[in-house]
Amino acid sequence: MNILDAMLENSFKKLEDGSEAFYPWGIFGKGRIIPNQEEKKKLQNYLRFLYITSFIIMIIMIATRAYIPFILLSAIITIIWQLSLNKQVKNYKISEIKITYSENMKKSSKNYPAAFKWFGLIMGIFMALLGLLFLIVIPTFPEAAIGIFLIIAGVFCIYSYGKMLKGS
Repeated sequence: MNILDAMLENSFKKLEDGSEAFYPWGIFGKGRIIPNQEEKKKLQNYLRFLYITSFIIMIIMIATRAYIPFILLSAIITIIWQLSLNKQVKNYKISEIKITYSENMKKSSKNYPAAFKWFGLIMGIFMALLGLLFLIVIPTFPEAAIGIFLIIAGVFCIYSYGKMLKGS
């Protein structure tokens, strides 16, 4: 399974009755029961588009060093995409069964290749150290805020990818 398919798979869960649920808010919300495979394919294609577009925006942001404008743009785009996604699934039945962080980690541990998990762990360490460097070398706003964000994101990556490498 490639990385993009593994990311997509984390948004879906097979329920006990054999149906499948989609979790547009991930672990933070209830699932929506997918009526058929055609609808699942539409959701997967839409998510694929979102992930690829987000990746391109990230690369442009890093290449141009226009962090604040791109963070704001990303937030606006994310809200628009999420509203659009919610509109797509609004007529689906709501599942009372939630997807848990632990389930997501187990699924990720199984689906992501080992090299990807190691890369994520190393990038988490790098982000945390870079954030610390920002705080020490340039302790003024907005660099300090970026430093704090990098530390938090780095620690989260270290924890998550570490869990995936352990097999959750």
